[in-house]
Amino acid sequence: MGNLVADLICPSGRSSAFRRRSILWAALLIPAVFVLAGFVGLINVLVITRLNVHPIIATLAIQYIMSGITRILRAVSGGKIPDIVIAAVQGSFLDLSLPLFWGLFAIELTLPLQN
Repeated sequence: MGNLVADLICPSGRSSAFRRRSILWAALLIPAVFVLAGFVGLINVLVITRLNVHPIIATLAIQYIMSGITRILRAVSGGKIPDIVIAAVQGSFLDLSLPLFWGLFAIELTLPLQN
């Protein structure tokens, strides 16, 4: 099973140490992206509820701010998508497509917060 997951995350032409590192990065970064997205959503909700800003205006303003932050981090749009990101969304795990798996994983993480 470990080799199957490793093949999904990292191309088989790489060394086993590189593959283990790639799996670790994927295991850390993918949930971190969901946490970051949840944080941005929380900021959006706080702007709407506490500052009484119309939801579409708040959402567009947060989008504009996030676009500015990404421009600071990477001045030129585009680039190459890292292999680890492609591997994290292609294929399947437990007969579920990986995007569906990660979505269900994120929902499962947020269920305790919904009570």
